Amino acid sequence: IIDKMEGNQSIPWQVASLIRLIIFTGCRKGEILSCQWRWIDIENSKIDFPDGSTKTGKKTVWLNDSAAQEIQQLHSRKINRWLLPSRSPGKHITSPTKAWNKIITQCAADATNLKPAESEHVSPEKFSNLRIHDLRHTWASLAINQGISLAIIAKALGHKSQRTTQRYAPLAANPVRDI
Repeated sequence: IIDKMEGNQSIPWQVASLIRLIIFTGCRKGEILSCQWRWIDIENSKIDFPDGSTKTGKKTVWLNDSAAQEIQQLHSRKINRWLLPSRSPGKHITSPTKAWNKIITQCAADATNLKPAESEHVSPEKFSNLRIHDLRHTWASLAINQGISLAIIAKALGHKSQRTTQRYAPLAANPVRDI
């Protein structure tokens, strides 16, 4: 849906990239929105967020192949110091809310058009309360499902305590019920 909406210019390319980078890295929305090119090491596939740029202080985010590819594509559009520049010269985008609401509306519309067998777990109502931050939760849950330890996930998310990360473990328990 994001690719389709970006392609027909229903949402800005910056918002599409923001969403992809949250899904690929587990970063917070604010971390990606305020990210500067000088923090990005393309050659070593990482972002070094300095102290004061994240909720939990200085941290390194290692980029998987999908995130690195997204960064490479953004690099070809580099126009100022910000990873996701706004239309205003020298500034970055700050509020993707309008575009996010369009995405949620499209997801709900697409869910309405599913055949009954396809829509068993997808109903339009499930999209109404979805927040951009939920993409970070999804990243954590998927990492848990892949068997990555809570300690590593906590470090990747910038959590100071594994207790904070443990709240994602129940979300990952659902596949066990399906065995």
